[in-house]
Amino acid sequence: MNTEFDVFLSYSRKDYQFVCQLEEEFNNAGISYWIDRKDIMAGMEIVKTIAGAIDDVSNNAKVFLCVISKNTSPFSIKELEYALNAETRYILPVYLDIEEHEIPPMLKLLLWDYNGIHIKSGDSPDKIIDRIHSMLGLNAWVFLSHSNKDFNKVKDLRNKLETRSYKPLLFFLKCLDDDDEIFELIKREISVRDRFILCRSKNSLQSKWVEKEINYIKSLGRPYEIINIDGPDTEINDALNRFDRRSTIYIWSTDNVFNQILARELIHKSFRVSLLPVDFYKTYQVTDKAKNGYSILLIDKKLSAEEADAIDLYAKRFCDYVYPIVVTEEGLENWELFKELQNSYGIMTRTYLLNSTKSNECIKCFQTNEERVSAIVKHFIELDNYINNH
Repeated sequence: MNTEFDVFLSYSRKDYQFVCQLEEEFNNAGISYWIDRKDIMAGMEIVKTIAGAIDDVSNNAKVFLCVISKNTSPFSIKELEYALNAETRYILPVYLDIEEHEIPPMLKLLLWDYNGIHIKSGDSPDKIIDRIHSMLGLNAWVFLSHSNKDFNKVKDLRNKLETRSYKPLLFFLKCLDDDDEIFELIKREISVRDRFILCRSKNSLQSKWVEKEINYIKSLGRPYEIINIDGPDTEINDALNRFDRRSTIYIWSTDNVFNQILARELIHKSFRVSLLPVDFYKTYQVTDKAKNGYSILLIDKKLSAEEADAIDLYAKRFCDYVYPIVVTEEGLENWELFKELQNSYGIMTRTYLLNSTKSNECIKCFQTNEERVSAIVKHFIELDNYINNH
C-alpha cells in the first residue's frame, strides 16, 4: 500500500472534475496525496485498503481532506467517521458549491470542531494549498545544532521530526577548512531560518561550534527548543511534543481578511496555523485541545454575553496557551473582561489598533494591517521565547 503521501482525498465521483483540478495543483505545489482511483490496485480489498490509508493519516500527522458538496455520498461520510474515530489530528473540510444552510445536519455535527474552506467550482484552490502547507508544516524547516560525534542520535531525532512532517537541517561541512569561512556560511543559513532545536549532549557541551551556533541563534531572538539527546525516548518525545505545541497556533476572529493576513505571516515564520470556527468556544472550552498549541483570540467586536462568558472561561482554563488581542475600537468595549486577565507569567491582554486616535502605553496604533501584523508576530515570538527559554 502507498504510504508516501501527505493528504488523503475523500470525495464523491460526481465532483471528479474539481478533484482533478486539485490533483494538478497538488502536483505543482509538491504535495503528495492518496486517491482511490490510483492507489487501489486490482485485487486489493477496497474497504481494508481505504481504512489502512486513513490509519496512516492518523498515525503520521497527515491531512484528511474531505470534499463536502451536494454530491457527498454515504461512503464519503463513512470515511470521515472512520477518520474521526481514529482521532486524526488534521481534518480539512472543503465545502464545494454549497451554502452553510445546505450542509446536511449529520455533516455539520461531525465537522463542528473543524474550520473548513468554502470554494466555488472554477475558483483558485490557493487557500487550500496554503492551509495544507500550514497543517503539515511544509514550510517548517528546523535547524538542528549538534555535535557531529552524535550523528546516530541526531539521525534518530531527524527521523522523528520527519515523521511529524518537519524538514530538519543538518550541517557538516567537509569541503571547507577555514573556520571563519565555515562559521560565516552557518550564520547566513541560521539567519534565514525561524525554528531551531539545540541537541544537548555530553559531546555538544564540549563543542566550540555548537556553542557558537547557540549564541548566534540566541542573539537573533529566534524560537529554539533544547532536547537532551542523551536522555531516554520518553524524555525526547516529551520535548518533541512541546516543540509541536510551540509550533502550532490557532487563530479566532470574525474578520476573515485580518485572519488570513496574520495566518500568512505566521506560516512564513514556520508556524502551523489553524483558523478556529467562529463558534469554536462551544466545544473548545470543554476540551483539552487548546493544549495542542497556542490560541490567539482576535477581539474585533463587542462580544455577546455568551461569547464573553465562554471566552473568559476558555482563557482562564488554558491561561498559559491563550492570548486575547484586541484589534478594533469596538473590541475595547470588552475591556472590563480582559483588563485583569493574565497568565501565570504575568502576560496580559494587548491592544493593536489600526488608524485609531486612541493610544497609550497599553494601546498600540498602526497605519497599515501589515505593520500591525508584523508587530503582533514579533511580540508573540518574544512571548514564546520568554515562556520557554526564560
